[in-house]
Amino acid sequence: MPESEQDLPTPEREQPGPPQEPGPDAAGGPAPPTGEGAGHEAALEELEDKWRRALADLENLRKRHARELERERAAERARTAAALLPVVDNLELALSHAEADPGSIVE
Repeated sequence: MPESEQDLPTPEREQPGPPQEPGPDAAGGPAPPTGEGAGHEAALEELEDKWRRALADLENLRKRHARELERERAAERARTAAALLPVVDNLELALSHAEADPGSIVE
């Protein structure tokens, strides 16, 4: 075997040292972040949290807007009905009097 291949670590001849933690493919899950990567992970988690909160706020805004819109529609229907009620009452009264004298409607 050439000398350069002997310098490479092989599974049988691993270098002594602390045991290595399992990688992300291991059953234990990803290794805990350490060092500079931990700061990036924390920043990423914070941004994801802000993103989820923004989506929740947007969904709440949509629901609140739909409720307010339905409430305004109902209020407008009530105002319209209240405005038309006297007109309908007067028309019914006029028609009931017209049955007694049909010529009184036409002027």
